[in-house]
Amino acid sequence: FKIKNSNPLIDGRETLEISINAGKQSNGQKYTLESKEVLAIAKSNEKLQSIEILSSYSILRSSKKHLPISINIPDIVKTGARYDIDLILNEPLKEAIIAGGLINISPKDIANQYSPSIQLTPLGGGGLFKSVQAPYSPGIQRWAAILAHPDGLISVTKMVRVISDN
Repeated sequence: FKIKNSNPLIDGRETLEISINAGKQSNGQKYTLESKEVLAIAKSNEKLQSIEILSSYSILRSSKKHLPISINIPDIVKTGARYDIDLILNEPLKEAIIAGGLINISPKDIANQYSPSIQLTPLGGGGLFKSVQAPYSPGIQRWAAILAHPDGLISVTKMVRVISDN
């Protein structure tokens, strides 16, 4: 667990970066969690006025060995823009076949702590590659993805801020 101050924003708010890395081994399986959030904090007279999540992601692995992955998902997109969601396995697949799926999680699902079902489909390459569209109004999109590999599972969540052109 790490907390560090980052560079202040143009509007004067302070930023904090919170990182969590944890792991456990049980019955030959290795479980690891990697999570990171960047928060903007507004204070007045040393009192907290507001907190805004600027970026957030988590990676949960359940595997026999560490499966390194690269996540290429933007933190911020403009309303209506198309953007790519790429989850790339960093090691060659060789003879392995993987499956994966992606779903947009609604704010209602998050508030109700609902775990959505993610349909898995065979993937032809070394990861999950999707092109998606941002909504036409500002807000937040939250994505959940899963990759199933013969050596284990990788679950990813990522928040994308959707901002207007203004």
